[in-house]
Amino acid sequence: MVNLACGGGEKDAVTFGHPSGVLKVGATILNQNGKFIVESASMSRSARVIMEGNVCVPSDTME
Repeated sequence: MVNLACGGGEKDAVTFGHPSGVLKVGATILNQNGKFIVESASMSRSARVIMEGNVCVPSDTME
């Protein structure tokens, strides 16, 4: 169902957005004689930006 929601077809990973950031998961499998073998699995996660800002420094303090 996830594959269909992402447009169908072969993919090496699926990316989910959630309140804490982004989660990317993927796997590579083989079907050998009806037996599935996992070649690799992956997961990466990002954190959402909590704060951004600027620091204003007067020009005469840089001397």
